[in-house]
Amino acid sequence: MKRLLSLLILFQVSSIAFAQVPISDIYSGNNGQEFTISGIVTTPEFGIAPQVLFFVEDATRGDLVNYESNECTTTQGDEVLITGIRQELDNMVVLEVTTLERTTSNNDLPTPQLILETELNTSSALLGSRVRIEGVSITDDIDWPTMQITSASSIPVISGTTDFTLTIDDASYFNGTPVPCNDFALSGVLAAFGNEPQILPFFKGELDPLPEVITSTEFINFGEVQVNETSPASSFTFSGLDLVIGEDVLVTVSAEF
Repeated sequence: MKRLLSLLILFQVSSIAFAQVPISDIYSGNNGQEFTISGIVTTPEFGIAPQVLFFVEDATRGDLVNYESNECTTTQGDEVLITGIRQELDNMVVLEVTTLERTTSNNDLPTPQLILETELNTSSALLGSRVRIEGVSITDDIDWPTMQITSASSIPVISGTTDFTLTIDDASYFNGTPVPCNDFALSGVLAAFGNEPQILPFFKGELDPLPEVITSTEFINFGEVQVNETSPASSFTFSGLDLVIGEDVLVTVSAEF
């Protein structure tokens, strides 16, 4: 009878330790505490090997997951069951994975929640979740990755009077795209780096309007050929053609914007 009672107590304790909870429970927990959660993977894998990072979200909120294993093969839209240990990294709550199981795939991502500039802070209840904010403009585009990068780039942006960071990881669609020319709406995961809020967009359409390379071919009539200060000759050669000063020309231009 004593043995049966001991086994029953052991089973109950084990069940409590591995009981699945909402992701929001992780945020009210303590570092070193174990949690089991289920949610949808909302980003590609990113980070520097062997550290594999991704975000996962359920109906309550999202969280950053750290899986230090080469066997991690999650992708956005996967539903996963994760057991891990709560830790903190740069003011972000992180679940350090001990076990991970993919339960379904090709699920729709959670719809980004529209937020105001006043909600852009590192104590937001939406930290780790997909969000959308409108009226965003770039304050300094020097670090926008117009060429492919292999790490991440942080771009200072502003919405209303609130400054924050738009972070483009090398796994983002926007790695190697033109700088947006106008204000835009921004969607992505709300995260934190120290005391600084940031939004990480990963997928096409998370900047609206979308910055795209546009190739156009136009016929432009330049009128008469005119001499410039450095070429006072009466004729010259351009792209294999002999042109004479005073001739009318029609030029075809192919350009990228």
